[in-house]
Amino acid sequence: MVKSPTSAYYSPETRIILITPPPVNTKQWDKPDSPRVFETTRSYAGAVREVGEKENVPVADVWTKIFDAAGRSEEACEKYLNDGLHLTSDGYNIVFQAVMDIVEHVYPELDPTWEAHGRMQPVFVPWNQVNVHNPRPSLMKRNAQL
Repeated sequence: MVKSPTSAYYSPETRIILITPPPVNTKQWDKPDSPRVFETTRSYAGAVREVGEKENVPVADVWTKIFDAAGRSEEACEKYLNDGLHLTSDGYNIVFQAVMDIVEHVYPELDPTWEAHGRMQPVFVPWNQVNVHNPRPSLMKRNAQL
């Protein structure tokens, strides 16, 4: 289903990356009636990995990367989760690096840091090229193509 040509949303040009959820620090989250708990997100992350493997789609395994960075301790995940559920800047750095690793190795044509490709075009002009006195023409969407 992820890459199915029968889907109304299918596009052969679309690059897909699946992202697992981060772990939930149940002690920090402290919502006893919440379905968002450590074991549930672990299971969900496993399901995302299975779909990625089955469909041959790369997976940014944020759950494992954060859990490993926390020394495989649920409580130590607090460095990456500001309330047990939502990411801190350190958590977002892990997500960013996981996605960029996939871009670099699987979709290098999209890597904005690799000048040799130079194929990724901005859709809008850089902020410093916007005419502040008449911004509308500067902010029109360009027809960027890969």
